[in-house]
Amino acid sequence: MERSGPDMQEWVAVGVDDDGTQAYLDAGSIVRDIEPATLFKVCVMHVPPEGSRTYAELIEIVKAAKKNSSKPGHVKQVIEIDFAKDAFRDQHLIVCDKQGAVLNVINFRYPDWTNIERGSIIDNVRDDLFRRFPDATGGHAEPLKFSPPRAHLKPDRIEVSNRYRINAEPSKPAGKLRLEEIDL
Repeated sequence: MERSGPDMQEWVAVGVDDDGTQAYLDAGSIVRDIEPATLFKVCVMHVPPEGSRTYAELIEIVKAAKKNSSKPGHVKQVIEIDFAKDAFRDQHLIVCDKQGAVLNVINFRYPDWTNIERGSIIDNVRDDLFRRFPDATGGHAEPLKFSPPRAHLKPDRIEVSNRYRINAEPSKPAGKLRLEEIDL
C-alpha cells in the first residue's frame, strides 16, 4: 500500500490484465452515493508495460493531445460502478508520465453504462468494493424518515368498569373515543 501526497492516496493492487497491465485501486478515493447506495465512484490506476497494446493506446492519446512529448507511465481511470446494474462507466481518464505529471485528461460528458465482464480488472475492483461494503449488493437504501409513527386504531370496545365502557369506531381515528354509561 502506497501513501503519497496531500490527498493520501492508498493504492491497492487489484490485478493484471491479459496485456500485462497492472491495475491498482485508490482506496482513499472511494466515494459511495447515498441514493442509490449501490453506486460507487473510484480511481483505478493502470500501469502498462512498454510495448503492450495499452501502452500503444496511451502513446496515441498523448500524440493526439499535442501538448507534450513525454512518454506515458500510467493512466488513472475514474469510474462509477453500480452494483444494482452490475455495470460501470468512465468519468475521466488522466494520462500521466512516470513522474506523475499529467499529460492529458479526457472527460466523458455522457458516459454509457457497460456490463462488468467476469474476470476483468473492473470485476476485481467491484469485488474489492464488495469486501469493503458488503451491504451494497443491490437494491436501494431507504431514505431517512423523521415523521412520527402512525397511530394505531383502538379496539371498538373496552370495558372500563361495570358501569362505563369506551367505544371507538374502527373507521375513525383513535382520538375520537366516547365514554358511554351502560345499564346494569
